[in-house]
Amino acid sequence: MNAQPPLPEVPKHDCCGLTQSPFAKAESECLATARELNQILEQEADILKRFAKTDLLKLIPGKEFLVNELGQKLRCLKDEGGEVFSISQPLKDLLKKIDLLNGSNRVFIQRSLAHWQDFLSVLIPSRYRPPGRNPGDYPVVPRGFSFNREV
Repeated sequence: MNAQPPLPEVPKHDCCGLTQSPFAKAESECLATARELNQILEQEADILKRFAKTDLLKLIPGKEFLVNELGQKLRCLKDEGGEVFSISQPLKDLLKKIDLLNGSNRVFIQRSLAHWQDFLSVLIPSRYRPPGRNPGDYPVVPRGFSFNREV
């Protein structure tokens, strides 16, 4: 068999017919993934407002996947850009929007959990102790149980 020389690599072109650099390609991949993540976060915000627990549980794996994928693509973008690089304004704006949306979802979840924790603490006290005594003064024995040390 004759060994043929390898074919020259065909440069990738963007929509305008210009050759796309590896940095520009990595940036466009980051932008596409960031758009998907933004959509997921908007869905998450809607689900949180409706308190749709099952929908939220279905959404979480996709969100985690996109967060990890975006992180990996941003690291690749940094590697392609070298020491000093600048990302496009649309990507910067979208990353800021993602951060704000994720932060507002986080605050909503934390406040909802705090509300339910306060509600449950009224119904189920954390410790039973007489008023005026410090929790470290005596061992806590759950109400309704006693131990007999006699044999």
